[in-house]
Amino acid sequence: MKILSIDKILSTKGLPSWIYKAAFELKVGGYLPTGEFFEKLDDVELQHLRECAKNISTKDFFSFETMSREAEENLEFLSLLCFILAVGEGEVDITPDMLSTLLESLFIFISIEYMYRQSEIDVMRENYSLIDGSKSVIKAKGSK
Repeated sequence: MKILSIDKILSTKGLPSWIYKAAFELKVGGYLPTGEFFEKLDDVELQHLRECAKNISTKDFFSFETMSREAEENLEFLSLLCFILAVGEGEVDITPDMLSTLLESLFIFISIEYMYRQSEIDVMRENYSLIDGSKSVIKAKGSK
């Protein structure tokens, strides 16, 4: 059984910058709201997240299909990010079924954040949550 630790993640070579950024923020701050993570991503990192997500088939979000080694690695990176963000929101007991739900939420937030940065929508990042998706995160463009 492998145990994930933030220190181990931070010392692993070859991970995407957005994983290091999330792990570092969690280690320093002790928590990491999902909205804060997305707010601190630069446009290049967000684009890399989008590319990672695009390479993965998500027919029902309970089975993820990868057709290449690169897509398989991307799914591993996105899963690792989900673990970091879930711990950042206070969740420490993550099951395989829960991981599917976390990945689904992550894919949605990647799309929402991209649309926001393209000035297509406005968002309420304080409501972004991989764990509790009960609050609205999108608001009409220009509304308060």
